[in-house]
Amino acid sequence: MENRGIRPDPRAGVFICFWAVTTLFGGTLFAQQGSKQRSPGARDRIMIAYVWSFSNIGDISISPGLLNLLDRRLPHYKKTLIASGSETRARTYLQKSFPDCEVIKDVFAGSAFREALAKAKADFGGKLPALRQGNVDYVFDTFAQNLVDAMRRNNPNFTKTLAETKLVVYNSGMILVYGKGTLAGNDFWSYSVRRSLPLLVAYKLGIPYGVYAHSFDSFGDAPGRPYFKRLLEGARFVFCRDGDSLNYVKSLGIKAPNLMFVPDSTVSFARRDDAWAKAFMAEHELQSKQFMVVIPRTWLGHSRISKSVGERRSRAHMQKLREIIQDWVRKTGMKVVVAAEVRCQLPHAKHLVYDPLPEDFKRRSVMMEKYWTTEQATALYRHTRILVTMEQHSFLLAIPEGTPTVVPIFKESGRKIWMLRDFRLGEYMLDIDSASTQEIEEAIYKIHDNYERESQRLQTDVIPHLRAIEQTAMQIVAEAIDR
Repeated sequence: MENRGIRPDPRAGVFICFWAVTTLFGGTLFAQQGSKQRSPGARDRIMIAYVWSFSNIGDISISPGLLNLLDRRLPHYKKTLIASGSETRARTYLQKSFPDCEVIKDVFAGSAFREALAKAKADFGGKLPALRQGNVDYVFDTFAQNLVDAMRRNNPNFTKTLAETKLVVYNSGMILVYGKGTLAGNDFWSYSVRRSLPLLVAYKLGIPYGVYAHSFDSFGDAPGRPYFKRLLEGARFVFCRDGDSLNYVKSLGIKAPNLMFVPDSTVSFARRDDAWAKAFMAEHELQSKQFMVVIPRTWLGHSRISKSVGERRSRAHMQKLREIIQDWVRKTGMKVVVAAEVRCQLPHAKHLVYDPLPEDFKRRSVMMEKYWTTEQATALYRHTRILVTMEQHSFLLAIPEGTPTVVPIFKESGRKIWMLRDFRLGEYMLDIDSASTQEIEEAIYKIHDNYERESQRLQTDVIPHLRAIEQTAMQIVAEAIDR
């Protein structure tokens, strides 16, 4: 397995020049700026929340990507990550590249949170209050203080960790939401408040904090908006990973500092399992840049049907993907690999995309039989000619490897679907419901027929654009600590 730093594809000469200039001169600039700031103490740390799911190659990549960026810009600060799930698994995984990074369990949402909730119920006659403009102060003052007091009693070691924390960074995702159609739904206390506890505690304790590359699908109406308005306006920076979220936050009159687009930290994930990719390609007789990868979002499989999408609509999506696969094989003679971004989607991808293919096309296709790692996916994407993905994180992994991507989007993905537009690749983003199979194929063959031009475009325009934004973002993060 190759463990590499953030760097462009070495085959791209123009981007090598860009990278060398930004590394040498940019690094010197950072050193000069850093010399004017206070040197961090031996125990000063940056806390990151959260390490996300290990059942999704995209979620796994978020924290390592952010750590890469922070280690380059702020190498002397200790990094502490809060694990949303198993801290043991997260620690084992991250130690491969970040042996000095501390990974701890989610103390915020433990017994202290339950105690604070119980007191809130008691304060409001046995029922958690609906959050309105009139009682938002309660959450930020009384509830937050009760939470901090309980943490001091129950977790004194973590209290010491907080005392050493100079900045809390909330990771890329779509977690800070409330309301219908979001991950939170109408569960304000047990979802919206619980998931934002690191920021709420930082707000109460006066620890600088910020949000790194988030999608804000909705803050709902009366319950959510006043809460998130105060939370975001108290931050040192609020980075949105898509322009749609940026416009949404602005439309609510939220005056967050350093409110700007910054790409999801996945684009700075920096590990590949090249040995695995080489063996996989040899086994299936795949030649570099001579095959396409298709990542479906099935929404149903056997007995599982998404109520929001529905069986008829989802089967229509899969039919379009099968037609795309068959037309690709017929026109180019190149193979297709069918895989999944999320573990639970793998059997459904086989059942609904691969298995129904006619036998002659199935012989020219490869079904990923085992769920892969992020390192394996990134390594294979590097050799992929074109990636066609209904999932978002796969293109975040593929584009930095120089692989052109077409994304058939669907509205249930939320505001994050617009990320490709912010990458200056909006023409390769098509609504799978309204676009015909032919229209999606036109985007694919536009890349295929002009491959050198489109590949060069990634290397000379898209990737440098993203890296420049990341550099600006890291400068803002550094300044947030010393303000």
